[in-house]
Amino acid sequence: MNPRPRHSQSPSPDPALSDLLQAWDVDGSLPDNFHREVRRRIAKAPRAQPSLLANGFTAVSRFLGLLQRPTFALTYITAGILLGAVSGSRHAQSRAANLDHDPQVRYIASIDPYQMPRPPAP
Repeated sequence: MNPRPRHSQSPSPDPALSDLLQAWDVDGSLPDNFHREVRRRIAKAPRAQPSLLANGFTAVSRFLGLLQRPTFALTYITAGILLGAVSGSRHAQSRAANLDHDPQVRYIASIDPYQMPRPPAP
């Protein structure tokens, strides 16, 4: 048993109580199967399911851990560049398809390519 620190600011203890506490001895023996029973109860206890936020945090941290690997990071960056290139190409093709139908719109686009084509007035 660990001795308790004495505080100088506490009131003086009762001598009878002090003697009784000093004489008190704790029997620290455990039953033979104590550890086995504790482990059995821990194994039987239902496990708490992690929350959705904890699952999301775990997924993000695993993904960031994967980005630390050079091959995965290179693959991820290459996929991003390819996705951007394909998206830009499709957008340019759709604008070009709209320009091919009307000569007025083509003329305005050739002067100012950022000008939004407007339908001709009736």
